[in-house]
Amino acid sequence: MATLVIEVKNRDGTLHTAHFAQTQGRPLLACRWEQPDVVHEGTQKLIQNGAVAFAPSEVDTVVDMLQHPEQFETWRKSRSGLR
Repeated sequence: MATLVIEVKNRDGTLHTAHFAQTQGRPLLACRWEQPDVVHEGTQKLIQNGAVAFAPSEVDTVVDMLQHPEQFETWRKSRSGLR
């Protein structure tokens, strides 16, 4: 089971949930937005703190990978350098 964050403000309860997921060893994925917006500040913070980044156009791919755990780890490792 993974935690997927699309949008979150810098001071939001979702950040606490995401941090808790990380402390439990669950994968954390956060959407990497190009345009600055207050609702994107938190996802950037999560990515800076180790969440796997993905682009908004990749949501379907992410959901598909989460449904196929045998492929997820390879996909996650391929994303590790994207911040």
